[in-house]
Parts: sequence; C-alpha cells; structure tokens
Amino acid sequence: MMRWSALPVCALLAASGSAAAPDAIGLSVALDRPAGVYALKDRVHLDISVARAAAVRVWLRDPAGDTSPVIPATETGEPLRLRAGERVRLPRGGAGFRITPPAGRYEFLVVATGDAGGDRSLLDAGSRLAGQAVREQRTIRFTVEKI
Repeated sequence: MMRWSALPVCALLAASGSAAAPDAIGLSVALDRPAGVYALKDRVHLDISVARAAAVRVWLRDPAGDTSPVIPATETGEPLRLRAGERVRLPRGGAGFRITPPAGRYEFLVVATGDAGGDRSLLDAGSRLAGQAVREQRTIRFTVEKI
C-alpha cells in the first residue's frame, strides 16, 4: 500500500469541483448509498460515467491513510476504458466491494484521462502524447461504522 500523497498522478490533476473546461471528460462518480454510510461486511458499489471517452483508474484510501489500487488491481495494470456516454457499476458482476475492518472514513479517488483531440485515442494516467491530455479527478468519501 502507498500513502495518498505518494500517488504520482495527484500532482497532475486539477482539484475536483473546479470549473469544467470545454474539453472536459464529464466524469461523474456516485456510491450506491447516497448517505455514504456502511457497516463492516457490507458491500459497496461505485457508479462511474463519462461524457467523453476516457481511461479510468480507481484507488481506495483507508482510515490509516494507506492507498491501494482498485482498478486496475496493480499500479501497472490496464485502466478501465469507457466510451463516450458510458456508465458502469463497479465492481462488475454485481457482488460489490466487501468492506473489511477497520471501521472509519474511506475515500475512493477516481481519475479519468482522455485526449483533448477527440475520442479516437484513450490515454493512460501516465501517458504522454503530442496532443494535450485532459484529466479529471473525483474523490468520494464514505464511512464504515461498527455495528
């Protein structure tokens, strides 16, 4: 696991909630429970959609501040590639991410990267091309309570 601040992509990203650029990806992220409160052993689903084609990566930060990759499962794996207008519920297959101890505050960091030149090319979070890359980030928090 790594610390959130150690994620290399964080330095490249604009803060979430900033005004959308004309070439914005239109990243939207939501939990299956709007209140964001879960119990240990519950399952959580993450809904992600994009207006433009994008490569999506997801990390989870636990209450201790340790961060681990969720999508892809390793830092060097392939990102989730979404087409323009596509919406997905993660994890696919419907089972949900199982919540394990400890209780506390968790965060999903979702990063979508696309090509400002159009939907013809999808980029990795670390890719460099002659064209300008467009990146968007969303952080969604949830609480796990002991019950």
